[in-house]
This record gives sequence, C-alpha cells and structure tokens, in this order.
Amino acid sequence: MAINLKSKVSIFNKSTQELADIFYIPNNHKITKVIEIMRTQNLADSDSTFLKIYDFYFCK
Repeated sequence: MAINLKSKVSIFNKSTQELADIFYIPNNHKITKVIEIMRTQNLADSDSTFLKIYDFYFCK
C-alpha cells in the first residue's frame, strides 16, 4: 500500500481525537501506543512515520 501525503502533520502536538479525524482511524489506545513508540525510539514527528508504525503494528 502506498501512502502519498501532500502536507506534513506534527503528531506530538495533536490529541488522539485529532489524529483519528485526520487519518480516518479509530480513536483508541493504538494511537497512544504508536506515539509512545515514536517517542521512546526518537523517531521523526511526522505523519508518514506515524502511519508506517500504525500500519506495521495494527493493520492486518
């Protein structure tokens, strides 16, 4: 699956509800878990990084 985003979205300064609305995903603990992974691994604060991690761990 190819993801092509035109604008960059900062993840760390958004609420889980805002992220759910932006990416059309359920607002649940999975969003919080992805943000936790991004912070502990010092990953980039970007929409593409968020979606890659979310897809890898939670989309099957």
